[in-house]
Amino acid sequence: MATPGDPADLDAAEPADRPRRPSTVVVAALASVGLAVLVLGGVLWWRSQRPTGPHHVVVIGDSVTYASSPAIFDRFEGEADVEITSRPFYRAVDLVEPFDDAIAARREAGVDLDRAIVLAGYNDVIRSDRDPSGLPEMLDRADRFDCAVWLTLPTRPGGRAADRSDFPPDEAAAWNERVRAEAASRPHVHVSDEWQRTVEAPGGERLLQDDGVHPVRAGHVALAAAMDRALADECGG
Repeated sequence: MATPGDPADLDAAEPADRPRRPSTVVVAALASVGLAVLVLGGVLWWRSQRPTGPHHVVVIGDSVTYASSPAIFDRFEGEADVEITSRPFYRAVDLVEPFDDAIAARREAGVDLDRAIVLAGYNDVIRSDRDPSGLPEMLDRADRFDCAVWLTLPTRPGGRAADRSDFPPDEAAAWNERVRAEAASRPHVHVSDEWQRTVEAPGGERLLQDDGVHPVRAGHVALAAAMDRALADECGG
């Protein structure tokens, strides 16, 4: 016969319909989710409440801009209201529609097209499915703004060719020349080599990952600073 201390006897004595307590793991997981929601809500509220400057800047780019977005927001905090539209893997021709959407949103809000800065072309150099029609279309959109800056691509990080074979410096340089030639007929578009010179300076390769294209954390900060300088130089304070 089982004794009162026997585990089997204790289990048998427990009512079958007694509610089971949630496990510690489940409770901890729910608490973590709740905390994450609160933190995200706080971040979004802080973003909406932070002070902005007198200008609005639309930033257009690919994965280089995408990864650098937090640094860009931080750089312009208190100076300008920044809206970033960035699409990894997109060529210039692919960015036309997102650029149109950003312009339409400004129009629908009843506000001016103040300033824009564009860093595009990496994927036009890297990808084999090139479409040259994208560049003039993007420049046409940029020319609708009161002042727009187009950043040229770094061709030789730290003064030497990037390690990846699908980003040849000669083709990147040719892209930059196309940008300058096409922009010459768009009076509101200013071509700047701020980012290019930053990366091509001695030691500039340390701003990028081993692929010679995508920035590391220091590169994100450097790109945001280059954007700020370019806009100040070309569009004023």
